[in-house]
Amino acid sequence: MSESLARAIKTEAQRLGFLLVGITTPDQPPHFADYERWLSEGRQGEMSYLSTEHARQRRADPLQILPECRSILALGMRYPSPASSAAFQNVSPQDRESRTGRVAAYAWGDDYHEVLPERLKQIVIYIEAQVGGPVPNRWYTDTGPILERDLAQRAGLGWIGKNTNLIHPSLGSYFLLAEILLGLDLEPDLPFTT
Repeated sequence: MSESLARAIKTEAQRLGFLLVGITTPDQPPHFADYERWLSEGRQGEMSYLSTEHARQRRADPLQILPECRSILALGMRYPSPASSAAFQNVSPQDRESRTGRVAAYAWGDDYHEVLPERLKQIVIYIEAQVGGPVPNRWYTDTGPILERDLAQRAGLGWIGKNTNLIHPSLGSYFLLAEILLGLDLEPDLPFTT
């Protein structure tokens, strides 16, 4: 059932707009030592919350976040394109060209911190309907104490480039990451290797 359930979950996630979907285990992220070194060098700046003992423990071990965790669903959703962005729905092409200033592609359209969690919740509802009951879970989209690029690489979504971004062979780094920690055994995907 694990393999067919994993396939069904991936299909549902893709239906909800996640182009990239993979599964990994809740093992310690392979780059945790690099993260610790980054913190010891003070690279977190004023973001002191990153270096608290509690946050470090959670980043080192997903089971500190969800003790029942058996699998992690890693997901990637492409940034909205300027042509489809709500920010330009009522703006003529000439006005688009004359605008000054540049806005990062991920910031076009609705706030992904609001859009993605709603879709993650829909995936959890789907999973619980498939298994016939509640499944312990926790989801994040760049807001939780996890090393999401490591998880995504381990789930086969891409590789971590020299720029430290996760890179997919055809999408580059133009996608948003999200994760769902699940108290459910699912067959993990192979890590992405270059």
